[in-house]
Amino acid sequence: MATDLKLEVKVAVKATERETGIAVGSVASQLIHLLEVDASYGNGTGASQSDVVYSGSASISTATTLDLRGSLSSVLTGDSANFVELTGLVLRNNSVTAGDYVDVGGGSNPVTTLWAASGDAMRVGPSGVMLWTSPIDGAATTAGTADILTLTPATGRTISVDYLIVGRSA
Repeated sequence: MATDLKLEVKVAVKATERETGIAVGSVASQLIHLLEVDASYGNGTGASQSDVVYSGSASISTATTLDLRGSLSSVLTGDSANFVELTGLVLRNNSVTAGDYVDVGGGSNPVTTLWAASGDAMRVGPSGVMLWTSPIDGAATTAGTADILTLTPATGRTISVDYLIVGRSA
């Protein structure tokens, strides 16, 4: 069954810095720091394209693995979600409790091209979000040796997460 994928990435982070301690009636100085991303990517297997998507929610209490080259299936079609290359990854840690972090990466047979060194991981703290995109180069996977995305919660904790994975099938 054929599917068509359109990916939109919209992110805006704004921080307003104000000078304090100014006398009443004075005009305060402020500086707005802003980073915005608004990009759309088409369907396909070339640069700035994606044709595979998988998303889910999980409550994890031990290391949980997502096999990107074999065990995931499209919720829409039931077809295998076979990620030859990753182009985007978003993970949200739904906990609001201090110390409830989730490590993304590491483990056995990790996607080594996603990280600077094999075994590396990114820690996402409570209420935190990890967003990674690489729409042109992507991060290649290798079936059986470099195709596992591991989610590891803080020891002794059960943590709810949401995730979305985007990539190419070729």
